[in-house]
Amino acid sequence: MPTTEATHEPIMQSAFAFWNAKTLLTAIEFDLFTQLGDQKMTGPELGKELGIHPRGIYDFFDALVAMKFLERDGEGPESRYFNNTSGKTFLVRKAYDALPEGGAFIAIESLIDDARRENVFGLLMSLNMLIETGSGFDYTGADFQGWCREVGFKRFEVLHLAGPASAAIAYK
Repeated sequence: MPTTEATHEPIMQSAFAFWNAKTLLTAIEFDLFTQLGDQKMTGPELGKELGIHPRGIYDFFDALVAMKFLERDGEGPESRYFNNTSGKTFLVRKAYDALPEGGAFIAIESLIDDARRENVFGLLMSLNMLIETGSGFDYTGADFQGWCREVGFKRFEVLHLAGPASAAIAYK
């Protein structure tokens, strides 16, 4: 019977898994992603903007870079941090890359209607996400189609399901 070498790595990963979540939640509490917006800032600039003690800025921001929530141009004190790409678009691109030609990407959501007049639940969910995360939001079928078209999907449809739920479908 084959044996595998025991390592402590899985234990350590599980024991400290909450660190990633806590770091992201701290960034959200600081309103980091909203404050950063479309600009690029050095660590000291961003730390000052958010009121973070200078001693922790590089570990904090670089941890967010390593977790793929922020990007960084350059190295050292003159490097500049900026928000990662959208997607919602990032997630849609991952789905596109994983699918074979002709495959379908399906998102089950409380899509907001394109006219933004009908789906009260979807609109309130979007509002709640803005309150909770500062940058999260729900979206319309047209938004979904735009992100999917941007990464290369060719055909789209939205199917109404029960209640406020819909299936947004993009075909590769």
